[in-house]
Amino acid sequence: MARTYNRWFYVAIGIVLFLFLGLLYAWSLFIAPLEKDFGWTRAQTSLIFTISIIFFCLGGIAGGFITGRKSPGFTILISAILLLCGFAASSQINSLIGIYITYGVISGFGIGLSYNAVISTVTRWFPEKPGAISGFLLMGFGLGAMLLGSTANTLIKAIGWRETFLVLGVAFGIVVFIGSRLLVLPPSDYVFPKAVARAKGADIVGMEIDSSLMLKRPTFWKYLVWSVLSTAMGLALIGHAAPFAIDLNGKEWVALVVGLFSVFNGLGRVSLGAICDRIGLKKTMTIINTTYLTAIALLIAAAVSKSIPLLLVGFMVTGLSYGGVPTMNTVFANSFYGKKYFPQNLGLVNTSLIGAAILGPYVAGTLRTASGSYLSTLYAMAILAIIAFVVNFLIKRP
Repeated sequence: MARTYNRWFYVAIGIVLFLFLGLLYAWSLFIAPLEKDFGWTRAQTSLIFTISIIFFCLGGIAGGFITGRKSPGFTILISAILLLCGFAASSQINSLIGIYITYGVISGFGIGLSYNAVISTVTRWFPEKPGAISGFLLMGFGLGAMLLGSTANTLIKAIGWRETFLVLGVAFGIVVFIGSRLLVLPPSDYVFPKAVARAKGADIVGMEIDSSLMLKRPTFWKYLVWSVLSTAMGLALIGHAAPFAIDLNGKEWVALVVGLFSVFNGLGRVSLGAICDRIGLKKTMTIINTTYLTAIALLIAAAVSKSIPLLLVGFMVTGLSYGGVPTMNTVFANSFYGKKYFPQNLGLVNTSLIGAAILGPYVAGTLRTASGSYLSTLYAMAILAIIAFVVNFLIKRP
């Protein structure tokens, strides 16, 4: 008897995996206890997050090529081992270089491996709606910082940051290992449901273009600049969400700030992915640019007036804006360069996070340390938002 496949089962598996992988964005919860125990500066702790983002990107590139040559299950299994080792080793560190390696390098690389393997596998089950499905998966990635981040925050208070790293490492290893056994690509004889006609203005999947050819095309580099700028703004704020709230005398609001960012980050990924399937990539990118400018204006007002309500609304709108960017990365790689080389191409498109990690959290921490306020960071982000708006209009389909 032929095996029956329920493709939504793989969406569910992907979302669960991404909930755990999204703990990468809960890093700000560890900033205060590490700075307290070791006396590190904000710029030093911000660099930890920057390193993890860089190796997340490198892991994504490696994951694309490994998945293409082996299988998604094999890639995710390697990820499970790295995450268990990385988080467990983070619980034992006593130096800055130690946490740079254990959390930044090992854990960041492990998360990148799974990220690429999961999204490139699950979207293959839904060729008719890549934006919406990417959004659902990435919603899990965004919500991970809230759902499991709240648990991590509680654990840090109850048992300390060392023990919390260890608990998370064991949980990561178990969950990701199970995922590696369950997630598979559609078989060659699988009959997809009849696709619903796409709306006028939606993107049509482009030619099958491999990574070497993609890198020679100006459109790729223009989009990469847009993605770097748009991602940098989100990373700068999510990486400093907790200390920003504390600066406004809102220590008791920290968990809510991080949580709201995560909720709207998730909503942005789903809603903007679905919108992109309907109206196309370029128009959706314009929506993201507009909401970013609105969010930054709200946060500047919050910083000036010391207003917690404005802070909360500002982070909600920021989360919505930032949530759409990784979904756009997925749609761009798929609709401009095709499905055949999608895992490898997506890994390269996501290298935008490397530039964003430097422009975003590290620069934000450096400006905060130098000026004593996050206002300087917000002004810098406003400049990036305006440049991103201009670059968007320069992008043309290949």
